[in-house]
Amino acid sequence: MNRKFLGKIWAAGILFCFSACMTAPVTPVQTPLSVSVPVQEQEKSSSLAISKLTAPASEKAASNQQEGDILEELLAVLPESGVISVTDESGTTFQVDASDENVEKMWDLLISSHFDPLEISDELFQGAYDSIDFSFSHDKNKYLIRLYGCGESHPVYPGRTVIDLESRGDGDSNFYSYIGSISVFQEVSRLAERLRGTLRLVFSEPVIKLETGPLEGERLTAWLEMGNRFLCAFTNEEGTSRIMTFDSKTGALLGTAREAETIRRMDPSRDESGFDYQAFTDTRILYRNSKSPLEEKPFSLPAQVQPEGIGNFDRKAEKLLWAEKDGVHLAQMDGSEEEIILKNEELASLAGPFAPEGELRAASPRLLGSEATEIVIPAVAGEELAGVVLVNLEEGTKTAYFDVFGTGWKRLSYPDRRHFAAAGEQDITLVEAVSGDSRRLPFPHSQETQWYSDDFSTFLVSEKQKDVLFQGYLVSARKPEDRSRPFLTVEGRGTFEMIGVSKRYIFAYADDSQGPRYLLIQY
Repeated sequence: MNRKFLGKIWAAGILFCFSACMTAPVTPVQTPLSVSVPVQEQEKSSSLAISKLTAPASEKAASNQQEGDILEELLAVLPESGVISVTDESGTTFQVDASDENVEKMWDLLISSHFDPLEISDELFQGAYDSIDFSFSHDKNKYLIRLYGCGESHPVYPGRTVIDLESRGDGDSNFYSYIGSISVFQEVSRLAERLRGTLRLVFSEPVIKLETGPLEGERLTAWLEMGNRFLCAFTNEEGTSRIMTFDSKTGALLGTAREAETIRRMDPSRDESGFDYQAFTDTRILYRNSKSPLEEKPFSLPAQVQPEGIGNFDRKAEKLLWAEKDGVHLAQMDGSEEEIILKNEELASLAGPFAPEGELRAASPRLLGSEATEIVIPAVAGEELAGVVLVNLEEGTKTAYFDVFGTGWKRLSYPDRRHFAAAGEQDITLVEAVSGDSRRLPFPHSQETQWYSDDFSTFLVSEKQKDVLFQGYLVSARKPEDRSRPFLTVEGRGTFEMIGVSKRYIFAYADDSQGPRYLLIQY
């Protein structure tokens, strides 16, 4: 069941949501610039919703004992104006007018259909089913109605529609469950399909569609601009990837390379002659040539190199770097001359008074600088980023950045070979790795903010506006409140999500009646 959209329902205050969860949609990587909530927030919101929806049967049964038929009362409420958000069975989120006849027919169907109260069994989630979600607000309360269409082979509710209702208000959550005919689920699904055909996006700027072809069950896991070529790695449910190379001016597919492993990241590289970028898997680095999509030189980690977790190694300028349970290790490419350059037990003292609760450990270290003499080591507590330690190999120094970024910093990135940046709740802090100099940029962490200029002086900022899906502005770091330079307006109905910004292009995902697609927009 596709539950990742549950976080969007509550976080965005959506009035109405639809999701059928037996398919695995192709979805873009969630990025700093998006009309949806960030990945971290989605995951937290989703787990909260799931824990409530799969609460023990005894807990739900108690809620069903309350007086009154809240389902009948609730279904009598239909938003009479404004825009309703919908997520369909493919995982696409779009917007329709509340007065759309198909929306009204859905509501009328639910109101007129017969449902009996049910003490729902936890075995519901062990059988085959599809699901449709409605989420809306009424009288200062929030409600989630989920319809389960159970197949004929379902062990408990064969060929039936089960409704699971959660209401939230004044800090309390209550659960109610009902059962009815499978025809209800089938008709609501048909009406939702009609809504899907009315979608159309309108762009203020020319867009270039990447000719990916069908991407059934594949997700974007990495991307990279290389001159006039744009590279995307798509990974399927089995963990194998396809690296597609596109002409960035036309979107034409130039070549496809298939990999037996998941591509985690792609970076420009000059470490191997004849190759201009590198693709990282869990155990290897694939050196590749963007001008020759099928040409490849793999590099496998030496047997004694055993990184802890995913993405916990790097290679540059004949150096190999990785994180293990005890700390960060550095060696030559063949694994020789191995040494520990930072132990996990050192992190607490380096953090000083800014050390968070819980044990600190190093994760995903990176080599920076032309000679790879600077090492950036993120420090995490649990799964939360707590700070950064910068190690200078030539000078033998270790500089801790736990206080510079303040509290609540969300994301660490590497905009080029010399800098790393941390986005916090109040601003973005940029650090030049060689000198250690840092400066703050007056943009808070948000899915709506992304820098693009090489000198980090100009930002692309988006703001929500009525009847517009996306409104972007080019903003100077010196005048963060200035909105005199609008760039990229997206109107209409459908899905539009910013993935990121490369040196020349905005990379985005769109979906409407023309189908899902990845776009480049030159700025």
